[in-house]
Amino acid sequence: MMVWNPEITMGNVILASLLLLTFVGLITNFVQMRKNLLQKRAEFLITLAREYLLDPDLVELYYEIDYERFKFDESVLQTDQEKKLDKLLYIYENIARMYVMDNINKNDIKYFAYRFIRVYQNPEVKKYVALLNGWYGKKLTVKPFEAFQKVGPILEREFRRR
Repeated sequence: MMVWNPEITMGNVILASLLLLTFVGLITNFVQMRKNLLQKRAEFLITLAREYLLDPDLVELYYEIDYERFKFDESVLQTDQEKKLDKLLYIYENIARMYVMDNINKNDIKYFAYRFIRVYQNPEVKKYVALLNGWYGKKLTVKPFEAFQKVGPILEREFRRR
């Protein structure tokens, strides 16, 4: 039978101190890990923004899409215009993948949401993506720009004016 002994020994004090130090260490470690995670997310977003904004071809293509001057038909295939569009879509694909994997959240994606939605909603971009889905859907189980296609409607709902 266990007997309660109200007496405090030096061993009890040392044990309690070590437990307290362990707890403080765990909390400190958690805070540091969270800080590092936020830093990595910020670096990722800044890198993507920089990649986009420092590429004049992508900026020009985005504005063509935004102002609905971009037109897609099969004559665009295998041209520099298609390469630019793919590059732009891959940037948004990367953002969407990070969002789907919960590596970035709604607050993080706000920075890109307007441009993302404008590109996603563009009928000419939709024609291009649909063409790719048709081609690759016959051969593969994955779709090109799959996360982009999945996150587009989510962002439309999240950022729709109510």
